[in-house]
Amino acid sequence: MKNIKRVLVLVLALTLTLTLTFTFVTPGSNTKAAETKSNPLESPESYIDYLNQFKKQTQTRTFSTNTTDTDDENVEEIIDQFSQLSSEKQELFLDILSNTELMALVYAGESDELGEYAEYIQWTESDETPLISTFASTKTKTISHTGTLGVLGVPITKYKITGKYNYTSSGATSALSTKGEVVYHYNPTIATDLTYYGGYINNKKYYGEVTFYYKVGVGSLGIVQIGNVYLKVSGNHLGKLSGSIKTSVKK
Repeated sequence: MKNIKRVLVLVLALTLTLTLTFTFVTPGSNTKAAETKSNPLESPESYIDYLNQFKKQTQTRTFSTNTTDTDDENVEEIIDQFSQLSSEKQELFLDILSNTELMALVYAGESDELGEYAEYIQWTESDETPLISTFASTKTKTISHTGTLGVLGVPITKYKITGKYNYTSSGATSALSTKGEVVYHYNPTIATDLTYYGGYINNKKYYGEVTFYYKVGVGSLGIVQIGNVYLKVSGNHLGKLSGSIKTSVKK
C-alpha cells in the first residue's frame, strides 16, 4: 500500500501539467502517446469524435499473431452505449477516465480505495469457449478467457488470452500456441501492450499465461508506468478448466 501511495503522489504531481498540455494514447497505437490539440475527454462530443477515429483505420490495420491491437468493429457498440447514458452520467464517465489517481487505483486492484466511485467501475471476466469441447476428432482444443474493464456499464478495455493444445483421451499432450491481445481499448489516459505470452503442459493439463503492462498518462512530462495485467487459462482433454485476470502495481 505504501508503494501505491508513493506512485499516486507522483501521479498527482505530474497531473498538474495537464493545464499546459495533455498527452493521450492515439488510436493508431496502444503503446505510444502523442500530443493532441484537443482533449478527447473534454466533452461527450470530444469522446465520440475520439472513438470515431478508430473506425477510419478498419481497412488499413493488420493484426499480429502475438501482439496487441484494437478491434475497430466494437466501436459502434461502444458509441451507442455511451450515447445512451444521461448527460450527467456521460460527464461522470469522462471525469472518471480523466482522473489519473482513480485509474491508478483501478489497475492496481485497489477496489476498496475507490470510495463513491466503486459502484461505477468494474472488472468482469468471461468464458468465450465451452467447458467441454465437441471437436474431439481434431485432437486439438482452443480455449480462451477475457477480462473487461467497464465504467458505468460501458466497456472500455478488454484483454484476452487464447490457448491451443493437442490432447488424447487421457489429457493434454503438447502446447501449440498462446496468444494475448487487447481486443479493444478506448481509454485515452492509459497505454497498454503485451509483454509476455507462453504455454506449457503439466500433469496432462495445458496452462497459458500472458502479461500486459499498463501506463497511466499524466501530461506533458510523459507517462509513468504503474504495473501489469495478468491473464491465465487452463484446460485438458475435456476443454477449459479455469481462467483468471489479475492486476498489480509495479514494484
